Amino acid sequence: MKSQSSIYSRVLLLAAAFIFVLTACSKDDDPAADKKSMLVGGKWTFSSGTAEDELVQGLLISLYQGSTFTFNTNGSYDGEYGDFVENLPFSGTWELINNDTKITFDKGTDEEKTWDIVTLDSDTFSFKDADFTLVYSK
Repeated sequence: MKSQSSIYSRVLLLAAAFIFVLTACSKDDDPAADKKSMLVGGKWTFSSGTAEDELVQGLLISLYQGSTFTFNTNGSYDGEYGDFVENLPFSGTWELINNDTKITFDKGTDEEKTWDIVTLDSDTFSFKDADFTLVYSK
């Protein structure tokens, strides 16, 4: 006959193994879902732009001032170009790629453009190409 302490030890060991299995089998964190959830769910408004060339930077601010983006969970976006072109609406598709380090707009179209993501958090979204960086805020 087994001693009570031996049975107690086995029950504890079994319980510990069960807890380990439950936590080990939990859903993994998905960084793409986290970045995506930061991007969707609100309107992003242009706040600044930078470029190495001062003239280009001045043009950026003029062209993008007042522009907005709204990213939707289905991979579409809507926005307005801003004050320079009287808030002309635009829309298209978007996709996070390369482990969420880049965003591609309008994939598979003549307007396809991929940008490097500089910052993406709950308040700031900035992205750049070779010539300039755009910063949007919620």
